[in-house]
Amino acid sequence: MVRTSTKAAVTEVRDATTALPHGRRANCKQCPVRKVMLFSALSESAVDRMLGPIDSFNYPEGTTLYTKGDPADWVYSIREGVIKLEESYNGGTARIVRLIGPGAAIGVEGLAQRAAYNETAVAVTEVKACRIPMSFVSDLARAEEQLSIRLLTVWQQHLERADQTIVEFSTGPARSRILRILRTLLVLQQEGADWDGTIQPLSVDDFSALAGISRESASRTLAALKREQVMKRVAPRRYRVDTKKLGSCMQALH
Repeated sequence: MVRTSTKAAVTEVRDATTALPHGRRANCKQCPVRKVMLFSALSESAVDRMLGPIDSFNYPEGTTLYTKGDPADWVYSIREGVIKLEESYNGGTARIVRLIGPGAAIGVEGLAQRAAYNETAVAVTEVKACRIPMSFVSDLARAEEQLSIRLLTVWQQHLERADQTIVEFSTGPARSRILRILRTLLVLQQEGADWDGTIQPLSVDDFSALAGISRESASRTLAALKREQVMKRVAPRRYRVDTKKLGSCMQALH
């Protein structure tokens, strides 16, 4: 189930195929980022056999691809954009545990649990992704050893990124946390096939949640980085990051 949220309302849609007119049958062999995607290790003949059940979608910013506890029916292979994975805690608070970008696959935990998703996945930018039936991935993994190895690699990467989130984004002064997040956003978004040299930043609330600092502290830090022209607004919700200034700022923290 895919949900698109706005401040005014939450629209719930039964099927992304009817809700999102951009949905179409995927062509893995012509994918511009295939070398880093979930099926990158498969042979040409295996790719030919698998094209049927895979659909490609454009998910608008703010779309919830799945919610923690939803049936794990799909694996999503990300071609472009950034997704945040959230954990919910007692009292209804949510904490961002990972940022995911092009080449990553989410929902793979469903292969082990065969039940429900562990986290909530939300598009923080426009996201282009391939949606793959969980049953198909499971069957193909049994038939293709290289895919089994790739899935284990993806799962290990998820664990490493969770550790990165804890260590890099939640320790040190507020400025260092925001700079590390900004660097990660730059790395993730420049991996997209259509990267134009700019990034779409997180919302102030997301910077705050990911860094584990107050909203006011996150806002002040971002305002300072804009004044210093580390990040410069070039269009609505688009910024160009000066990588030299970013590097200098991070060096100054040591």
